[in-house]
Amino acid sequence: MNIKKSIKIISMFIIIAFCLTFGLPLQQVVALETVVENKLAVETGIPFERPETVTNLGAFADLMSTHINNMKECLENNDQAQFKKELKNAISSLEKIKEDISKELLENKSILDKLNATIAKARFESFKREIDAKINTFTTLFKDLESIANNEKLDEGNIEDLKIKLDEIEKQVSQEQPAQPLGNSLPHQNASIKPEEPIIGNEPSSTSVVKSRSAVYEVLPSTSVEEDLAETPETVLSEKAKKLADTFNTPVEIYEYVRNNIDFEPYYGSRKGAVGTFNQLSGNDYDQASLLIAMLRYKGIPARYVKGTIELPIDQAMEWTGAQDADAAVKVLGALGNPTVAVVSGGKIVAVRTEHVWVEAYLPYKSYNRLGVGKGNRIWMPLDPSFKQYEVVEGLDFNEIAGVTVEQIKEAFTLDADRSEDGDVIKNVNFDKMDSFLEEVTKKIEKYVSENNLDDSYLKDLLKGKKIEPENLGVLQLSLPYKVVTTIAKTNKIYDTDSEKIGFSISGNDLFDLSYGGSNQFNVEFKAVELYGKRITLLWVPATAEDKSIIDSYGGLYKTPTYMIQLKPQLIVDGRVVAEGSAVGFANKQQFKITMKHVGRPAEEITNTVIAGGIYSVSLDLGKIDGEELDIIKERIEKVKDIATENNIYTDEVMGEILNSVGKAYFAQLDAINSVIARAMNVSAVRQVSEAMTGYQPDVKYMFGVPVEVSGGYFYIDVDHDVAGVTSLDNNRENEVAYMLNSGIVGSSMEHVIHEQIFKVPSVSAIKIISEANSRGIPVYAISKDNIDKINELNVSSNVKADIRNSVNSGKIVIIPQEEIRYYDWYGTGYIVMDPETGSAGYMISGGIAGGSIGKTVIVTLIGIATLILGIIDVITLVGAIMAATNPLLLILYFALYAVSLYAVFDTINSIIMYWETGDFKYAKKLAVDLFVELATMGLFKIIKKFAPAIENLFEGLFKQMDKVIEFEAKHGKEITEAIIRISGEEALEHADELIDALKRSGIADDVVEKFAKRGGLNALKELAEFQAKHGNDILEAIVKLNGEGALKHADELIDGLKRSGLGDDLVENIAKHGGTEALQEVAEILPRLKELGATDEVIDVIARAEGVKALDTLENLLYRGFNSSDIVTLSKYGIQTTDYAAKGITYSKVAENVSRMLNSPADYVDLYRAVGPDEFYDIINTNRFNVVEHAYSGKQFGFSFDEILELTDSLPESAAIFKARIPKDVFVKLDFTPLDTFTLKSGSLTVPGDLLEIFNNNLIDLQHVF
Repeated sequence: MNIKKSIKIISMFIIIAFCLTFGLPLQQVVALETVVENKLAVETGIPFERPETVTNLGAFADLMSTHINNMKECLENNDQAQFKKELKNAISSLEKIKEDISKELLENKSILDKLNATIAKARFESFKREIDAKINTFTTLFKDLESIANNEKLDEGNIEDLKIKLDEIEKQVSQEQPAQPLGNSLPHQNASIKPEEPIIGNEPSSTSVVKSRSAVYEVLPSTSVEEDLAETPETVLSEKAKKLADTFNTPVEIYEYVRNNIDFEPYYGSRKGAVGTFNQLSGNDYDQASLLIAMLRYKGIPARYVKGTIELPIDQAMEWTGAQDADAAVKVLGALGNPTVAVVSGGKIVAVRTEHVWVEAYLPYKSYNRLGVGKGNRIWMPLDPSFKQYEVVEGLDFNEIAGVTVEQIKEAFTLDADRSEDGDVIKNVNFDKMDSFLEEVTKKIEKYVSENNLDDSYLKDLLKGKKIEPENLGVLQLSLPYKVVTTIAKTNKIYDTDSEKIGFSISGNDLFDLSYGGSNQFNVEFKAVELYGKRITLLWVPATAEDKSIIDSYGGLYKTPTYMIQLKPQLIVDGRVVAEGSAVGFANKQQFKITMKHVGRPAEEITNTVIAGGIYSVSLDLGKIDGEELDIIKERIEKVKDIATENNIYTDEVMGEILNSVGKAYFAQLDAINSVIARAMNVSAVRQVSEAMTGYQPDVKYMFGVPVEVSGGYFYIDVDHDVAGVTSLDNNRENEVAYMLNSGIVGSSMEHVIHEQIFKVPSVSAIKIISEANSRGIPVYAISKDNIDKINELNVSSNVKADIRNSVNSGKIVIIPQEEIRYYDWYGTGYIVMDPETGSAGYMISGGIAGGSIGKTVIVTLIGIATLILGIIDVITLVGAIMAATNPLLLILYFALYAVSLYAVFDTINSIIMYWETGDFKYAKKLAVDLFVELATMGLFKIIKKFAPAIENLFEGLFKQMDKVIEFEAKHGKEITEAIIRISGEEALEHADELIDALKRSGIADDVVEKFAKRGGLNALKELAEFQAKHGNDILEAIVKLNGEGALKHADELIDGLKRSGLGDDLVENIAKHGGTEALQEVAEILPRLKELGATDEVIDVIARAEGVKALDTLENLLYRGFNSSDIVTLSKYGIQTTDYAAKGITYSKVAENVSRMLNSPADYVDLYRAVGPDEFYDIINTNRFNVVEHAYSGKQFGFSFDEILELTDSLPESAAIFKARIPKDVFVKLDFTPLDTFTLKSGSLTVPGDLLEIFNNNLIDLQHVF
């Protein structure tokens, strides 16, 4: 589908999807289209610098790896002479770089001498001794290699020894850096649990404390105390909230504001506080109580928290939660750990009992009657702002509007792809049918909106959902609207045990030990509310003044050799250092641990491997990212323009704020989309405290596994805790799984989109890699316990394979492309680890990152910062517009997909669950990979691309500074230029230019050459050139036309195999030209079976040429029934096709043998056959013969010419039946001779020419067998 063309057509879907949550009239969002269009028009790239390797130590591994690869290739090709040349070059390069490294180390030592850096000098000497020892060992390995290669002629044993030694050398050079394993806890998961039962009968005692599970509460006096007016972290009010509170004149107005405007979210424990609840217009019982208490205290009214167990009728619970089922209502309330239990009577749920928090305000007795504050005697008035009833909005039926049936939906969303025989591998997914279906649906939706004048409608009235039923009391009630079973505690503050908390620690100073033993370098903990809206940065600073002076002398951290300095980690919250660790080596790996301490459930630990010298931001999402927080980020970013200098780019104030904006913009957009998915899937999806790490990670060069150089870095996002409590509102488990799958796909897509939005640099995510693999024709595998051996077919790193194996062994399904891909400067893979029972998943990219990364290594410059800041402001503005209304470029197709494809998704998920639970893992896995690839590469991914307006020219900002890119684009166009750089790197442009010119000159159509360049970059062009040189233009163009650009490799293998099988080259080529890979594959599959049945090369060749490859199936059947290859060849030579055998009566092998013998007999028969043709020949046999038999039986004479005797040589089944009916067995008598030109039939005797007697007699015997 042409997305640009469709934007106007289906814009209503986006409006419905996003504006719904905020209740804005449709006409209010029209102006947003202009914002987006303007953004598209002014998009520019950011002038990042390209880092280069600047040290000999850093260049060592790359240089030696090149030599090693060249030598391995020579051994594979058995080119011994070239191997010896390459070995000589490698030894020469090794000696040269050893000298260069020695000089480099001496120069660095002199800098330390000048600085009198005694501690660093001792470190340096230790490093030099270690490197010298490793280089000597490495040199010895090359000498061993040389001694083996010195043999004049290398035998197989020598070659094998050389390969073993090369592998040993390679391991020394490129030791793979270990990555953080995924583990058993998936980053994107459904956190719903079965909660504990609530406490009953625990009234506060007269003692000073009361215990509740692990909590210990102080018992307060019955009258107000000073703390009942105190400001706590939870009851801080923003200036905006204070201004609103100033407009309220009575406690009733304050209560009614919170009660009627703040949505209820059923999570457990204090999280957002008053500020977050006010900004987000949502919160649970704790947080709505905090907002009400904050406003009351601000107005001078003492207020307390009351915690207890309440019971309410199930109908009320359903209206409170929006559930359409009693079980669902109970589950929604307890999904995130809030103690809840159903009250059952007569086998039915009649009520629900749940732990709950409300407010008591110390008010004058008559103030509940709208009197002002301070009149009358004071009492503690119970107020519950979080308990409210909702009105259900039915919304529009999009399936009915679009006029589509469930069957049509399922058909449209059936995956169209090439699939392996076992169903575990798919490639070349085609979405034309799906795109066409969605385009037609969206046209109908737009027409409906227009014809029904819905443009001015409030969107909450258009989609299924719920909205608060406002309550205007006039007076405050003296009782609560439900039964209080027990009061657990009354407090004037939130205790730690009732608060969600977040901890941070860091450990480790070892290059390779990912167990990170030893004590933490720091370990700090905060209440979640204390971190609401805060910027959290992890970075490293010089460990000592000496380290700082060394860095300054080199002109910056990333210009300083890693072995020269040490750094120490700092955790900074909103500009304040809250924790500091001890000294570590620059570029060493450490483990940064984030601990989520939820109320009512075990703590969760999130571990991230970080590199000393990088800078990272921890982005927290406590429910959703609100507009106020985005406004603050925007203000801070604007200030960065004024404070940024070349010296402070990599600081908390500058880079920390940039990274913070990335993480918060990511979650803001994701939360908005997820709210739409939740509505479409009819679930309650309440976010648990979630976290993403954004970072600028150093690009480290290693020598013998030791970090020696940092040259720039790359931006990435690792969303390693995207968690929600997801509960179906109608108690359908499939809804929950569907939500998890769809929200996970979107979340992964956003992990690359957010970088492309802000940094204007092409970026990767798991979904991007899978989609990119599909576009390049790379197969996508689904691996589970039943086919775990397929891991061996994957061309991915050992770290990834280990992660896959661990995941599969724990019951997960892994979806991954067959091989790693290059995407600009990034190289690796992306994969999905899914729990098929829940839809929880990890969306991983190489390096153990559950997120995305930019595709380039860059150095951020001051000029780049200025442009980057403008880009961030644009994105934050756009996100704010999305949150306030909608983005006409975003959810058009998106909501169409969910509203219309709901049945297809549910049907597939239901089947996955059923098959997985019954042990049919293979089929469950097949369905899962279909669904994931379908979602990952079709509408969702395409729409997410449109989520990020202005990502159309991503490569320009980084690459157009280079002359060779500009020249290449001028010659070959923008699309081909982007494809070559994206897939093969800018260094491939020169070779690609030569190949494109040569291929076009060779006669291949220009559009074919260009398609290959766009699809697979330089490698695809090479493949095209090799295929053409080997098979010629005709076959090439036929394969491309019939099977597409991705089929050449397979076609080449098939053609070579068939030619080796004995078939004629011209036949194989003819099959390729007319049938493509499908015909070649058919022949390749049937050949072994034909040979096993005794088929000769000749009969296979003859039948395939005369009748086409489809006739080989018929040939197989004939051979199975006993037909002889030579007979079939004879018949074919005379025009009798295998498909005509039945019509011509050749239904038995003996018949074929006789006809073949006849055709190979005297020339008279052949002459007759040639004279009259096969059809008339058989007409003579089938018609006149019966007349002869009939006359013979009646005793009449009938004369025939010599040629007509041929009719007696056939025995069709029909002939046999007539013969049997008319002539008994005893009729057959001795045959006598007659003159050659005639013969006589008599009752009881027959005279026939001597040379035909045997033929006739044999036929009669055949007929007797039929009897």
